[in-house]
This record gives sequence, C-alpha cells and structure tokens, in this order.
Amino acid sequence: MTVNFKRVVFLAAWVIALAVAASVPALALIRGTIWIGPQSYRAQGPLTHPLLALGANVVLPRGSRAMVISVLGSVHVSGTTHDDIAGIDSPIYLQHGAVIGRDVIAVGSTVFRGPGVRLIGRVGGQMSAWAGKGTPGRQDWIQATWQYSRLSFAAGLALLLVCTCISLVLPWQTVLVANRLYSDLPRSLMAGLMGLFLFAFLAVPLGLSLFGLPFALLLSVAAAAAWLLGLTGASLRLGRYLARLRRHEAGLLWAVVSGMFVVGVVTALPWVGPLLVGLAGTAGAGSLALTMIDRARPAETISAVPVEDETFSEMRAYIDRGERLHVD
Repeated sequence: MTVNFKRVVFLAAWVIALAVAASVPALALIRGTIWIGPQSYRAQGPLTHPLLALGANVVLPRGSRAMVISVLGSVHVSGTTHDDIAGIDSPIYLQHGAVIGRDVIAVGSTVFRGPGVRLIGRVGGQMSAWAGKGTPGRQDWIQATWQYSRLSFAAGLALLLVCTCISLVLPWQTVLVANRLYSDLPRSLMAGLMGLFLFAFLAVPLGLSLFGLPFALLLSVAAAAAWLLGLTGASLRLGRYLARLRRHEAGLLWAVVSGMFVVGVVTALPWVGPLLVGLAGTAGAGSLALTMIDRARPAETISAVPVEDETFSEMRAYIDRGERLHVD
C-alpha cells in the first residue's frame, strides 16, 4: 500500500466522519428544530417540535406542545403551552388570555405577563405586569455593549490568571505550542477550526441523549483544556514579540503575563474582541494538535553507513547518513 493511497483513504475517512457528524445538525436546521435569526420564527399552529432559536424572535400564536429555548431574541406566547419555555437574555411576552401549563424561565431577561394570563406552571426569573401593548424590555444595544465589554474585560483578567497557572504547570507544552504557532500559523488555525467544527457536531448530538451525555462532558472538558493551553501558547508568542519590540530578554512567565494582559484588553473590545481571542485560542489548540500528531509519528529508520578509520583499518563505526567520522 503506497503512501499516496494511504493519504487518500485517510482523507476519505475524514470526510465521511465529518459528513456523518454534520448530518444531525443539518437535519435539525431543515426540520426547523434550530432557527437562526435575524428572521423571526412564526408557528403556523401549535408548535409540535422542540425549537432552539438563536438571535430570532419566536411567535407562538396558538401555543406549543414542545420545549422552546430562545437565545438573544424574544418569545411571544399566545394560546396554551404544554411544555417549558426558556429565554436566555430574551424577554418573554405572555399575551392576553394565554394559558401557561408548564414552567417559564427567563435568564438575564424578564417575563412580561399580559392581562388575563393563566399561570399553572412556575416562573423562574423576574416577572412584570404588562398591558399587552409595545415591547418593553427590548435590549438597548449601547447599554448592552458597555455591559458586555466590562464583563469581557473581567473574563480576560480571569483568563490571565488561568493561563499563568497553565504556563507554570506545563511550561514545555506551552513553549511547543508557541513555537508551532510561529512557524506554521495558517495550518494551526485551519486545524483548530476543523477541530472546533468536529467538536460541535459530535458534542451536541451526544449531549442530547442520556447515554451520550457523559461522553459529551468529557469532550467538552478536553476541548476547554486544549483551548486554554492554546491561548497560553498564543499569549507567550505575543509576549515574546512585545519583548522583541522593547529589545530585552523576557522569561516565560513575563512573556505569558504581558501577552495575556494584551489579550484581556482586546477582549474588552465590543463584540469583535471575544471573537479575536476565541480565534487565538483555536489556533493554539490547532498548534497543539499538530504538535501531538508529529510527535506520535514513528521516527524514520536511518540506515547506517560503514566507515573505515585511517588508523584502525579493521574497526568499523556506524554513523548517520551524510556524516563522516575523521580521527586524527
């Protein structure tokens, strides 16, 4: 079996694995189980399948019989609901005369109760009376940007402490990741993005089943550890660059701390900062994966070349190909 044939088989198996992993979320998008905004989702009748809405408004004119989860959108409920409704930073509007048979949970937002609403289930979160007109509680983007920037900067400082600890515990691995990022950044970023793609399409389907939930948690822990180590390596690379600009030698700890401080400042940039930091950690994780793959490959067999010494004609020494031993 030739090397090219092995490479083709490996690539084909990789493509098949990605296609199988992507089939589950693709079917979910086609069936409408996952809805991505900004276009609103409006049910034609009682909602009969679970719905996960990302950045979209959900309108249920005749209630629902399945769970509804909204992230960064809003939910407008009329009719009767027979399952839970959850909003993450999404206001939930209970329209006039709605019958809420199960729980309503609002995280980081408010449940607005219109007139004549009958609550049978429980309400988790802040609830406010509502006249049934207008859309109170809609997000103020200027205020939200300021709030998210402060939270992002605090998260950046927390990452600084975590990455500093990682550099102290795993200094050699951090240096390997940083060196690979410097020598092969495009491949590292591509490997990290492919790993992120594969993780998303493996962990999500596993997490939806009770049997696969432990495996999904293990995958999540491993992915988070790889990302943090990759971010530590990226901050080390950045710290070395800053030290070169200042023309002085920087130790490992100083380089990591200075690089992570810049990362924390970048994290505070509205909306774009977390994306840049996420890409930096992803590229570092890809660098870690490439380094582990290279180290796992078996070393190439180097044939020995017999060389006769001028003084000891009967003795033979075996040295690596391309080198010769001269004895004076």
